[in-house]
Amino acid sequence: MHRYKVRIKNKNIYTSRGCCLLAISVGQQNHEDGKLEASIEFVNIHFDKCIIMIVDTLQRHNFKSQNPLLSDEDTYQISLNEGNLWIERNKSILEKLIIPYNIFRWDTWLKSPKYSIYTGIISDLFAKDTEFNNHVQDMINKIASSNIIQFTDKHIFIENSTKYILEETTILLMWDTLDIDYIVYPNKAPPPMTKLMEQYLPKVKYMEIRFNKK
Repeated sequence: MHRYKVRIKNKNIYTSRGCCLLAISVGQQNHEDGKLEASIEFVNIHFDKCIIMIVDTLQRHNFKSQNPLLSDEDTYQISLNEGNLWIERNKSILEKLIIPYNIFRWDTWLKSPKYSIYTGIISDLFAKDTEFNNHVQDMINKIASSNIIQFTDKHIFIENSTKYILEETTILLMWDTLDIDYIVYPNKAPPPMTKLMEQYLPKVKYMEIRFNKK
């Protein structure tokens, strides 16, 4: 297993320790093995508290794009099982956290009674806010042209990618109930998220991290 060290891409945003939310996209190599271990080491050094957010059942929309014949229940169960496997596989790494932490699964938010309230806000923005709508469409086009997700039917891909982004941004808004100072993730914040954070989560900073081999 390779050893890595985390560096902050946008260093100027780190001003205090506080609490971070470390988002885990299940299925991505940036959240496995040495890179995950480096992320945990980084969190221990730089923050007082941490929330581990396991983004698992959101991935059902990607599974649907890749396998249109699967039912919604099938893709949900596959994504849920992938989350279970991720936790089991990385249990020993998570146990290296020495600061207070909580682990949340995506379903904590997806199945919350308040989800419908927040999804109403996002649906309204998508329908009426041209800038937000354009950000979503541009993101879908960028993903389609990059071949990050393999799909056979572009219409189904666009439909499920739209569902993915709107669900992701809905749950982002729900994090206003968490006492977090940073969202930590090994990639740049997508424009729909940036717009919403500026408007709805102005006190939360997005920390983009990168990995260097030791």
